Amino acid sequence: MKFDPGELFPDAPPDALTALREAWTVLDGVNACGKLLNFRAESYRKGEPFSFYESCDRYAEAAEGHVHRYTAEFIFYAAFLPLLKEKYKAMGAPDCCYDGAREDLLCKLRECRAVYGINGSFVSSWFAGFFDLSLFTFGRLEFCLTSCPCDFEKDGKRIKKGQPCIDVHIPSKGHLTREDLDASYAQAAAFFAPELNGAPVVFHCHSWLLADYHPEMLDRNSGIMTFYNDYTVVKNTGDDGDLWRIFGGAAFGDCDLLPEKTALQRAYKARLKAGLPVYGGAGLFFYEK
Repeated sequence: MKFDPGELFPDAPPDALTALREAWTVLDGVNACGKLLNFRAESYRKGEPFSFYESCDRYAEAAEGHVHRYTAEFIFYAAFLPLLKEKYKAMGAPDCCYDGAREDLLCKLRECRAVYGINGSFVSSWFAGFFDLSLFTFGRLEFCLTSCPCDFEKDGKRIKKGQPCIDVHIPSKGHLTREDLDASYAQAAAFFAPELNGAPVVFHCHSWLLADYHPEMLDRNSGIMTFYNDYTVVKNTGDDGDLWRIFGGAAFGDCDLLPEKTALQRAYKARLKAGLPVYGGAGLFFYEK
């Protein structure tokens, strides 16, 4: 297989592209890495089932001692992007699906740089959903099918626990606007409608963005609140480990040292200094055109 990070990620930081090229040169010379990647690429072209998660893990193990595991895992998935593009084209998926998958890898690369200073991804297992064609990007958001986690009723509409609904994921690629959200929900609703088996179109999300204290601490016109207000939060979830999404690689031992560059950072820093808990939420909403 070939891997050209500059062609795949022209908008990546130049030093990241240099580091990825160097890492690929090293990995291309590791026999076990090359054999595994080529073998799995051929399986993918033929439509033979295999676990991307397990294959990526084996690739990273073979790369041990040569490049950092996060870098190897990122390269494994990035090398499959041209093949994923072919898969999307064959199934008639819109171009935004491939663009979104590529952009998601780039988002995770930037996150890894911010948190660990490493060109790679520390959440690469997430990428598997794109490549096994269960996770799709439509505009600003990413979606996959899931089972509704509970009975949910609102405004005379009802969905039962276990019925199919559409899970929502939010990549870290900028502001959330009403127009972008509406466009994403509309595309996802149309795409997944045949697989809902007659169930109403319901979107589900489990995220730190749905923390029920956000209305008290964030501007009501903020992007987070624009997203939050679509959902009915049905439970709180323990997502205190997601603070890296807000503060990057900053140390959390001393709240006074946390950055205050954005309104979100200032709001969360104040909450942490006050000794208040941080967590996330799970929410649902019935979609209407």
